[in-house]
Amino acid sequence: MEFLCQAIGRHDPNQLTCTYYFEDPVAPLLAAERAGQEIILPNIVSSFFVLLGAHDLLLVEGVGGILVPLNRVQVVADLIHWLQLPVLVVSRNQLGTLNHTLLTLEHLKQRKASILGVILNHTDSETDASQTTNAEIIQQRTGVPVLGTLPYCPDLSVDEGRLGRLAERVREHLDIAPFRELAKAPQR
Repeated sequence: MEFLCQAIGRHDPNQLTCTYYFEDPVAPLLAAERAGQEIILPNIVSSFFVLLGAHDLLLVEGVGGILVPLNRVQVVADLIHWLQLPVLVVSRNQLGTLNHTLLTLEHLKQRKASILGVILNHTDSETDASQTTNAEIIQQRTGVPVLGTLPYCPDLSVDEGRLGRLAERVREHLDIAPFRELAKAPQR
Protein backbone atom coordinates (compact mmCIF):
# COMPACT_ATOMS: atom_id res chain seq x y z
CA MET A 1 0.00 0.00 0.00
CA GLU A 2 2.88 2.37 0.78
CA PHE A 3 4.23 1.87 -2.73
CA LEU A 4 0.91 2.94 -4.28
CA CYS A 5 0.76 6.01 -2.03
CA GLN A 6 4.29 6.94 -3.10
CA ALA A 7 3.35 6.44 -6.76
CA ILE A 8 0.47 8.90 -6.56
CA GLY A 9 2.13 11.27 -4.11
CA ARG A 10 -0.75 11.12 -1.66
CA HIS A 11 -1.22 9.52 1.75
CA ASP A 12 -4.76 9.11 2.99
CA PRO A 13 -5.51 7.28 6.24
CA ASN A 14 -4.80 3.55 5.86
CA GLN A 15 -8.24 2.58 7.19
CA LEU A 16 -9.78 4.45 4.25
CA THR A 17 -7.45 3.38 1.46
CA CYS A 18 -7.42 -0.23 2.61
CA THR A 19 -10.54 -0.83 4.70
CA TYR A 20 -9.48 -4.43 5.25
CA TYR A 21 -5.86 -5.53 5.42
CA PHE A 22 -4.68 -9.08 6.04
CA GLU A 23 -1.17 -10.49 6.33
CA ASP A 24 -1.88 -13.73 4.43
CA PRO A 25 -1.35 -13.29 0.67
CA VAL A 26 -4.42 -15.36 -0.22
CA ALA A 27 -7.94 -14.66 -1.50
CA PRO A 28 -9.73 -12.06 0.66
CA LEU A 29 -12.38 -14.52 1.88
CA LEU A 30 -9.76 -16.96 3.15
CA ALA A 31 -7.52 -14.21 4.57
CA ALA A 32 -10.46 -12.72 6.46
CA GLU A 33 -11.54 -16.09 7.81
CA ARG A 34 -7.98 -16.87 8.95
CA ALA A 35 -7.96 -13.51 10.78
CA GLY A 36 -11.36 -14.21 12.36
CA GLN A 37 -13.04 -11.40 10.42
CA GLU A 38 -15.65 -10.92 7.73
CA ILE A 39 -15.43 -8.44 4.88
CA ILE A 40 -18.55 -6.29 4.94
CA LEU A 41 -19.12 -4.36 1.71
CA PRO A 42 -20.91 -1.36 3.28
CA ASN A 43 -17.70 -0.65 5.23
CA ILE A 44 -15.75 -0.46 1.96
CA VAL A 45 -18.48 1.65 0.36
CA SER A 46 -18.34 4.10 3.28
CA SER A 47 -14.55 4.48 2.93
CA PHE A 48 -14.92 4.94 -0.81
CA PHE A 49 -17.32 7.86 -0.46
CA VAL A 50 -15.14 9.58 2.14
CA LEU A 51 -12.18 9.35 -0.27
CA LEU A 52 -14.33 10.41 -3.23
CA GLY A 53 -15.10 13.64 -1.41
CA ALA A 54 -11.38 14.41 -1.13
CA HIS A 55 -10.21 13.52 -4.65
CA ASP A 56 -11.01 14.27 -8.28
CA LEU A 57 -10.45 10.66 -9.29
CA LEU A 58 -10.16 7.37 -7.43
CA LEU A 59 -8.59 4.18 -8.69
CA VAL A 60 -9.98 1.16 -6.88
CA GLU A 61 -7.79 -1.91 -7.23
CA GLY A 62 -9.52 -5.25 -7.48
CA VAL A 63 -8.04 -8.05 -5.44
CA GLY A 64 -7.25 -10.65 -8.06
CA GLY A 65 -10.18 -10.50 -10.43
CA ILE A 66 -13.89 -9.84 -10.70
CA LEU A 67 -15.04 -13.21 -9.37
CA VAL A 68 -12.72 -13.35 -6.37
CA PRO A 69 -14.90 -13.91 -3.28
CA LEU A 70 -14.85 -11.12 -0.72
CA ASN A 71 -17.11 -12.96 1.73
CA ARG A 72 -19.37 -16.02 1.64
CA VAL A 73 -21.88 -14.25 -0.64
CA GLN A 74 -20.22 -11.41 -2.55
CA VAL A 75 -17.42 -11.15 -5.11
CA VAL A 76 -15.42 -8.21 -6.46
CA ALA A 77 -17.99 -7.71 -9.25
CA ASP A 78 -20.62 -7.01 -6.58
CA LEU A 79 -18.46 -4.24 -5.15
CA ILE A 80 -18.03 -2.80 -8.65
CA HIS A 81 -21.81 -2.78 -9.00
CA TRP A 82 -22.38 -1.19 -5.58
CA LEU A 83 -19.91 1.59 -6.31
CA GLN A 84 -21.01 1.97 -9.95
CA LEU A 85 -17.38 1.95 -11.02
CA PRO A 86 -16.17 1.99 -14.60
CA VAL A 87 -13.81 -0.96 -14.93
CA LEU A 88 -10.27 -0.96 -16.24
CA VAL A 89 -9.06 -4.50 -16.86
CA VAL A 90 -5.30 -4.94 -16.50
CA SER A 91 -3.98 -8.23 -17.88
CA ARG A 92 -0.55 -9.74 -18.30
CA ASN A 93 0.49 -9.62 -21.92
CA GLN A 94 1.53 -13.23 -22.41
CA LEU A 95 0.32 -16.54 -23.69
CA GLY A 96 -2.99 -17.33 -21.95
CA THR A 97 -4.19 -13.77 -21.48
CA LEU A 98 -6.85 -14.11 -24.16
CA ASN A 99 -8.85 -16.64 -22.18
CA HIS A 100 -8.91 -14.87 -18.84
CA THR A 101 -9.27 -11.38 -20.34
CA LEU A 102 -12.12 -12.40 -22.67
CA LEU A 103 -13.89 -14.24 -19.83
CA THR A 104 -13.51 -11.21 -17.57
CA LEU A 105 -14.88 -8.84 -20.21
CA GLU A 106 -17.77 -11.20 -21.02
CA HIS A 107 -18.76 -11.42 -17.36
CA LEU A 108 -18.55 -7.64 -16.93
CA LYS A 109 -20.79 -7.18 -19.97
CA GLN A 110 -23.30 -9.69 -18.58
CA ARG A 111 -23.43 -7.63 -15.39
CA LYS A 112 -23.86 -4.48 -17.50
CA ALA A 113 -20.73 -2.92 -16.02
CA SER A 114 -19.22 0.13 -17.65
CA ILE A 115 -15.90 -1.01 -19.13
CA LEU A 116 -13.31 1.73 -19.55
CA GLY A 117 -10.83 -0.43 -21.42
CA VAL A 118 -7.99 -2.93 -21.15
CA ILE A 119 -4.33 -2.37 -20.42
CA LEU A 120 -1.88 -5.12 -21.24
CA ASN A 121 1.09 -5.31 -18.91
CA HIS A 122 4.49 -6.95 -19.35
CA THR A 123 5.38 -8.20 -15.88
CA ASP A 124 8.79 -9.60 -16.84
CA SER A 125 11.29 -9.51 -19.67
CA GLU A 126 10.17 -12.85 -21.16
CA THR A 127 8.58 -12.60 -24.60
CA ASP A 128 6.34 -14.87 -26.63
CA ALA A 129 4.60 -14.60 -30.00
CA SER A 130 1.17 -13.89 -28.46
CA GLN A 131 2.30 -10.51 -27.16
CA THR A 132 2.12 -8.97 -30.62
CA THR A 133 -1.47 -10.09 -31.28
CA ASN A 134 -3.25 -10.12 -27.90
CA ALA A 135 -4.39 -6.48 -28.04
CA GLU A 136 -5.83 -6.77 -31.53
CA ILE A 137 -7.70 -10.00 -30.77
CA ILE A 138 -9.13 -8.65 -27.50
CA GLN A 139 -10.36 -5.50 -29.21
CA GLN A 140 -11.79 -7.37 -32.22
CA ARG A 141 -13.60 -9.98 -30.11
CA THR A 142 -15.05 -7.63 -27.51
CA GLY A 143 -15.19 -4.13 -28.95
CA VAL A 144 -13.50 -2.95 -25.75
CA PRO A 145 -10.62 -0.57 -26.42
CA VAL A 146 -7.13 -1.66 -25.48
CA LEU A 147 -5.66 1.52 -24.03
CA GLY A 148 -2.12 0.37 -24.52
CA THR A 149 0.56 -2.09 -23.61
CA LEU A 150 2.87 -1.21 -20.77
CA PRO A 151 6.39 -2.56 -21.39
CA TYR A 152 8.38 -4.35 -18.73
CA CYS A 153 9.85 -1.88 -16.25
CA PRO A 154 13.14 -3.37 -14.96
CA ASP A 155 13.83 -0.25 -12.88
CA LEU A 156 10.56 -0.60 -10.93
CA SER A 157 10.60 -2.49 -7.63
CA VAL A 158 7.65 -2.63 -5.27
CA ASP A 159 9.77 -4.34 -2.60
CA GLU A 160 12.40 -1.60 -2.73
CA GLY A 161 9.92 1.24 -3.26
CA ARG A 162 11.41 2.27 -6.63
CA LEU A 163 9.11 3.71 -9.28
CA GLY A 164 11.84 3.93 -11.88
CA ARG A 165 10.57 5.37 -15.15
CA LEU A 166 7.01 4.09 -14.66
CA ALA A 167 5.32 7.47 -15.10
CA GLU A 168 7.28 8.10 -18.30
CA ARG A 169 6.33 4.67 -19.67
CA VAL A 170 2.66 5.26 -18.83
CA ARG A 171 2.70 8.57 -20.73
CA GLU A 172 4.48 6.97 -23.70
CA HIS A 173 2.51 3.74 -24.03
CA LEU A 174 -0.99 4.23 -22.61
CA ASP A 175 -3.97 6.26 -23.74
CA ILE A 176 -4.82 8.12 -20.55
CA ALA A 177 -7.52 10.31 -22.13
CA PRO A 178 -10.35 8.18 -20.63
CA PHE A 179 -8.94 8.87 -17.15
CA ARG A 180 -8.86 12.60 -17.80
CA GLU A 181 -12.51 12.43 -18.88
CA LEU A 182 -13.41 10.60 -15.68
CA ALA A 183 -11.62 13.25 -13.60
CA LYS A 184 -13.70 15.94 -15.32
CA ALA A 185 -17.02 14.13 -14.74
CA PRO A 186 -19.17 15.43 -11.90
CA GLN A 187 -18.84 13.51 -8.65
CA ARG A 188 -21.76 11.46 -7.38
